[in-house]
Amino acid sequence: MLMDSNNFGPVAPDDNKQETIEPETPIQPIETPEEPVTGPEPITSPAPMAESAKKNKSKAPLLAAIIIVLLVCGGVGAFFVLRNGSSGQKNDTKKNEDSKTLSELRMKDNSLSDFDLAFLKKNNNGSNVVYSPLSIKYALEMLSEGANGDSKTEIDTLIGDYKAKAYLNSKNRSLANALFVQSDRKGVILDSYISGIKSKYGASVVYDDFTSAANVNKWISDQTLGIINNMISDDDLAALDFALINALAIDMNWNYRIQCAYDEEEPNKVESKWYSVSYKHEKYDDYVTCIDQNAGQDFATVKFDGDKKVKAATIGASINKYDIVKSLGEDKIRSTVKPKYEEWLKGMGTGREGIEYDVDKFLDEFVAELKENYGKVDDSTDFKMYTDDSVKMFAKNLKEYDGATLQYIGIMPKNQDLKDFVKEANAEKISNYIGKLYDIKKENFKDGVVTKVTGTIPFFKYSYDMDLYKNLQSLGVKTVFSDKADLSKLTSDNNIKITEAKHKADIEFSNDGIKAAAVTMMGGAGDAGGFEYKFEVPVETIDVSFDKPYMYLIRDVMTGEVWFAGTVYEPSTKLEYK
Repeated sequence: MLMDSNNFGPVAPDDNKQETIEPETPIQPIETPEEPVTGPEPITSPAPMAESAKKNKSKAPLLAAIIIVLLVCGGVGAFFVLRNGSSGQKNDTKKNEDSKTLSELRMKDNSLSDFDLAFLKKNNNGSNVVYSPLSIKYALEMLSEGANGDSKTEIDTLIGDYKAKAYLNSKNRSLANALFVQSDRKGVILDSYISGIKSKYGASVVYDDFTSAANVNKWISDQTLGIINNMISDDDLAALDFALINALAIDMNWNYRIQCAYDEEEPNKVESKWYSVSYKHEKYDDYVTCIDQNAGQDFATVKFDGDKKVKAATIGASINKYDIVKSLGEDKIRSTVKPKYEEWLKGMGTGREGIEYDVDKFLDEFVAELKENYGKVDDSTDFKMYTDDSVKMFAKNLKEYDGATLQYIGIMPKNQDLKDFVKEANAEKISNYIGKLYDIKKENFKDGVVTKVTGTIPFFKYSYDMDLYKNLQSLGVKTVFSDKADLSKLTSDNNIKITEAKHKADIEFSNDGIKAAAVTMMGGAGDAGGFEYKFEVPVETIDVSFDKPYMYLIRDVMTGEVWFAGTVYEPSTKLEYK
C-alpha cells in the first residue's frame, strides 16, 4: 500500500524511551492502479493533520477505523506459556474444519465481497454498528506476511485474489500501518519481515518500552485525523510484546450539502443548492427550506422507527415528464384559456379595440411557456436513488480527494426487519441493488406524469468497538490465535500467537451545512396581480425517507472497494454546529 512515508513514528514523551525505524524510501504500493493517482503531495507530518481535523471535527463527515492485531510472546507470562513443549511448527496439510466458510468468503477482487458483509452478520445485534473492511484487509495482509503453515493458509484463503490499492494520504484521508515492539524484544522480529512491511505497506517500526500507552495512542490519534483517542490502556499495552496496527480515516465533504444551509462563518466550504419549483400555468410547486443556522433555524425533527424523534435533512426533486400541450392539445388549451382571459380583460376596463390581437399574442406566449415546462428537472442536492417493493436506497458522492471518489449508499428494507435483511444479505444481492441506483435525470423517470421525489435523511454519529478476535475465529481464522500459531516469517520466537484483535470505528454523517447563501423562498409564476390560469397535472410521489433502521456502505466509486460498512438503529436526536 502507498502510505504517507514521512514521520509515521510518534514523538515520545521525555519519560518514555522510543526508537522509530521509518519506512524505506521510496515506498512501493502492492499494486499500481490502472490509472495514475493524482492529487496533492502527501503531507509530511501527521500532527498538523490531526490539529486540522480537531478544528473542523463538527463541521464535516468524519469516519475513522483502527484495527490492532496484538501479538504476545508465550514465554513472558504464565497465561501465554505454550503447553507440552510445542515448537510452533505446523502441519501444512491439516484440514481446517472451517474451510467451507473460508472458501465461501474468499475475495475474488476489490469489489464488494461476502467478506465485507460478514462482520455485519457477526454483529447483527439490533444496535448501531460501524467497521472498516478495508482496514481489516490491510491488517490481515500484513499478518499474512509473517505467517506460515495453516496460519497463513487460513488468512490467505480469505484474502484470495484481493490486492490492496494505492491511496495517497492528505489532510482529508489517512491510511497508515505500524509495528510497535517492546524494546526488550527488539531482536525477535525478523529483519525480512520488517523490510517487507516497510516496503509493501509503508509501515513504521517503533521500539517502545511499553510502560505507557501514550506513544501508541498518539500515533493512532495522529493517523485517524484526531478522531480516535485513547485506544489502548497502559495496563493492556504493558502485557504485550508487539502491536501490529492499521489506522484508516477520512474527513470529507459532500459536493453539495444534503439540505441547503447557511452559516456566514465559513462561506466557501461546501456549496448548497436552492430548490424551489413552480411550473408556469400548471398546478404544481415544491421546495425545500434553506436552513439559516445564524437565525437559530434547525433541521427537521422527524419520527424514526415508530415514535423516536431524530434530526434529519430534507431532500427533494421534481421531474416534469407530462407533455401537457401534447396531452390536451393546443386547441383545447387555447379554447379553455381564451374566455377566461377575455373576461379578465373586461374586468380591467380594457376597450374592445385591439382585444383580439392582445388575446392571440397572450395565448401564443401562454402555450410556449407550457411547452417549456416539459422536461424540466430540479433537485435539492446531487444524489442517486432506487425504490421498489422491498427496499429504499439513497446514494451520494463525497468530493473527489487525491484522485479517488467515495460514495455513501444507504439501504433500508421496507417490509422486513433490518436484522433479518442483514442475515439474508450477500454480496450478489447487495451488488444487484447498487446496480439499480439511478441519477435524477428525466430519462430515468416515468413518462406522462410529474414525479415528485421527497425524503428525509437522518444524521448520525457514533462509535463501535468490535470483537475482531472472536469474529475472525468464527469465520475460520483460528490457528493464528491458538498455541499452534505459526508466525515463523515474522519472528524467531516459536511461541508467538495472536492473543487479541481489536477493531474500533467512529462515524459522523452530517449535512455539512456550516455555510451557504441566504435565500428567500418564493413560489408561483406570472405577473403580480396579473391573469393566471393553472391546469391540473398528474403527479406521482416517490418517498425516499429513511424512517426505519437501515444499513450503509461507503465505497470507492471506481474500484468498488468498501471502506466502511454499518447499520443505523439510533440516529442523532440533536446536532452540534460549533
